[in-house]
Amino acid sequence: MDLLVEPELSVLVFERHGWDHADYARWSRALLDAQAAFVTPTSHRGRPCTRLAIVNPATPPDDIRLIVDSMREPAARQGSDGQMPM
Repeated sequence: MDLLVEPELSVLVFERHGWDHADYARWSRALLDAQAAFVTPTSHRGRPCTRLAIVNPATPPDDIRLIVDSMREPAARQGSDGQMPM
């Protein structure tokens, strides 16, 4: 067996100012419940943040933009049921 292509993984780690671990957890859960993305809350140097791993190199930048933009105003984007429309 031969490896034909070197494995690649792009990881983005970013934070939204003013968010705590609970904010990231709610946002992450809403994306998962909407089946829009699986994005994990994490910490970097003790600060809460999120990590997005892009495993498909054909992922369009607009898909990434939708996920990042969903952090900008989560209260406005979540419905009364807590679901995030995507």
